[in-house]
Amino acid sequence: MIMEAYSPAQLEMPGKGGPPDVEWLIDPPTARKEFAGLDFELLQEVRRDVDEGQYHHGTSATTQMLARRPLAE
Repeated sequence: MIMEAYSPAQLEMPGKGGPPDVEWLIDPPTARKEFAGLDFELLQEVRRDVDEGQYHHGTSATTQMLARRPLAE
């Protein structure tokens, strides 16, 4: 599974975009709990620049996840 979602830190970003409600945001510990049972190749919170059009650019706080089902033994 590949996921990139805004983290709760996004609410503190100047000129923020993204969801206005913390309930719609996810941080790595919550993702680990919500997706329990997957093997995580990557699970991190990052600040990165986005440039996705006139009204969606600047620094964003996101949670990035790369996970897969466990391999059968």
